[in-house]
Amino acid sequence: MIKFKVKYITACSVALLLGLFTLASCTKDTDIDTRSEPSREPTIETQELIRPTIEIDNTQAVAKDVLFDYLRAQSLLGAAMYKEAIGSYNVVLKILPELYLAYHGRALAYYKEGMVERSIEDFNRAIEIKPDYASALRNRGVVYANERMFIEACADLNKAIEIYEARLGSGEEIFNREQIESELLETTSQLRSCQ
Repeated sequence: MIKFKVKYITACSVALLLGLFTLASCTKDTDIDTRSEPSREPTIETQELIRPTIEIDNTQAVAKDVLFDYLRAQSLLGAAMYKEAIGSYNVVLKILPELYLAYHGRALAYYKEGMVERSIEDFNRAIEIKPDYASALRNRGVVYANERMFIEACADLNKAIEIYEARLGSGEEIFNREQIESELLETTSQLRSCQ
């Protein structure tokens, strides 16, 4: 029993000494001014420590959903499923009300469904958001021409031609040059119908 007490006292003493040495070594090298006030503003180092390593937000998930809905709407439009396309564009525009591409696509679907006024409203909104959107100007011009509104049709088609020519003549590298050239030729041929 005595051996146990001696071992116990020795172990406690060693632990106490180690604790004191550890405590002494921790405070030994620090330079703390006890008269200073603690800073309420976090330092840059502190901000880096409290910043999460991975930003977690919902925008990526929402962006994927919107992209899916937009691509679905485009596919439905291409498959001549215009009512369904309109519904998908509605979902996209509810989340991204400034997406001019969705207004343009929905305008095409509205026109194919015989809703000319809504179609023109959506073309107007797409052009309002992006005034140099030549495809929307060209398509609105075609709708105007089909509705025998030749003054408006000529104005839109001429404006679209100006935009296409400006892009092609800019001297910059153009990603889809062939498509722009094709749309320019198509727009020029459509302009003949309104003269």
